[in-house]
Amino acid sequence: MTPSRLQFTGELHTAAEHIHVEGITMSAKNRRDSVGSYDYLTLEGVITAVRVLKTKAGKLMAFVKVNCQDGPAELVFFPAVYLANSEAFLIGSRIKVKALPDCDEKGKVTYLVDAVVV
Repeated sequence: MTPSRLQFTGELHTAAEHIHVEGITMSAKNRRDSVGSYDYLTLEGVITAVRVLKTKAGKLMAFVKVNCQDGPAELVFFPAVYLANSEAFLIGSRIKVKALPDCDEKGKVTYLVDAVVV
C-alpha cells in the first residue's frame, strides 16, 4: 500500500480503540497526543503547493501539498520542523519526509512531518 493512498475506515472514540488505515492499524498510542511508539512512514514527492501560517504563539508552520508516485498527499510541518527546513519548500522541488499519518473525523488523511530526509 502506497502511503499517499491511505484512507480512514474507522473512528477513534477512546484511547483503547484503533484507527484503521487501509492495510495499517494504528492504535491510539501511535498518535502524537498519546504516549508510546510511533509508526512513521517515509513519503517522497514533488511539492505542488505551500501554505505558511502563523500560529497563535506567533510561530510559522506550513501545509505542503506533494504529488507522490500514486497521487497527492498533504504534509503538515509544525513550527520546530518548519523552522529547521523552511528552505526546502520550493514548488517543483522533490522532498522526502518521515511522517506520521493522521486522520480527521471525516476520514481525511494528512501526514504530520517529523523530519525531512536528506
